[in-house]
Amino acid sequence: MTASDRPDFQAEEALLIEAAGMVPLETGYPGSPRRRAFEAWRDQSPAHRAAGDAAERMLHVYAQRAGAYFEQESAAPSPTRRQWLGRAALGVAMIGAAGVGGSYVLPWREWLADYHTGVGARREVVLQDGSVLILNTDTSVDVRFDATRRTIVLTRGEISVRVAPDRALAARPFVVVTAQGQIDAANSHFAVRQDEGRTRVAVLSGSATLVDSRPGAAGSRMLLGGWQAELGPGLEDTPPVPADNRVLAWTHGLLIAQDMRLQDVAAELTRYRRGVVRCGGDVADLKVTGVFPVEDTDRVLGTLQATYPIRTRYVTRYWVELVSR
Repeated sequence: MTASDRPDFQAEEALLIEAAGMVPLETGYPGSPRRRAFEAWRDQSPAHRAAGDAAERMLHVYAQRAGAYFEQESAAPSPTRRQWLGRAALGVAMIGAAGVGGSYVLPWREWLADYHTGVGARREVVLQDGSVLILNTDTSVDVRFDATRRTIVLTRGEISVRVAPDRALAARPFVVVTAQGQIDAANSHFAVRQDEGRTRVAVLSGSATLVDSRPGAAGSRMLLGGWQAELGPGLEDTPPVPADNRVLAWTHGLLIAQDMRLQDVAAELTRYRRGVVRCGGDVADLKVTGVFPVEDTDRVLGTLQATYPIRTRYVTRYWVELVSR
C-alpha cells in the first residue's frame, strides 16, 4: 500500500468531530437556523456529507442508548426527549471518530474524568503534591486528594506515576485504585495497566503494596523496585516476576517487541488507533522483533508488511487485517 492509498484517518476524524458539534438537536424542525447551517456545511463537499451523515447516525444511536440507560435510573425524574438528545449530542461531540457506521462509543463517565486521553494520545500531569502522572492511550483517571489520603482512581487504560514526598503536615499515603484492588505506594515510581479482568503493576523504584480489596477477597503483596505482578484473583498464588524493561516504552511513544506474537502486536496496535487490527490465524504466531512508533500505526503496519511475510488488508478504513501473502 502506497502513501496515496492510505486512508487519511486524521482528516476524517477532524471532519467527524466538527460535524458532531454542529448536529442540530431540533431533529423534528427541518427549517430551524441550526438545521440550515448544518445542511449548508454538509453540502460543501462529499467528505462533509459523509461526516455529517455519520454524525447524525451516531447521534440517533447514542440517543437510543442514552434513553435506555436513563429509563433504568428510576430514582431520578424521567428526562424529556430533548434532554436525552442533549446528552446524546454531548456524547457524540466527544467521540473520537468512530467512523462511518462505527459502533465504538466511549462511556460518558470516562470523558468526564478528571484527566483522560483519547486513542493514540498521551498526557503528562503534575499533581498538586508534585507527583508526576503520565496517561497512556485511551486512559481515564480521577484524582481525589484530601486531608488523609492521596488517591488516583484508574477507570481505564495505563498510567505511570512518580510519587513525590508529601508536603502536607501529616504525610498522606498515595494510593491507586483499580477494578481489582489498590496499590499503596510512597516515594516510588511505578506503572499500572488496567486490562479486562486484571491489573498489571510494575515497580521501577521504591516499593508498593498490592491489595486485593474486592468484596470477600483477601490478600496483599509487597513489590520492590524491579518487580512486577498482576493484581486480581489468586494474588497470593501468583509469584511476581522481574519487571520488563520495556514496560515504560510507551512513555516515549514506542512499542518494543522481542519475539512477540504477531497477534499480540496487532492487539497492542489496536490500543493506539481508531478501529481495530486483526490477525489471520495462519500468521498469528509469527514472532516479531523491533521498535515501533505507536504514534503512527499506519507506518508500523507498513513496516511489518515490508519485513515479514504478511500483507495488510483494509476491510474498511477502520478495520485492518494482517494476512499471509
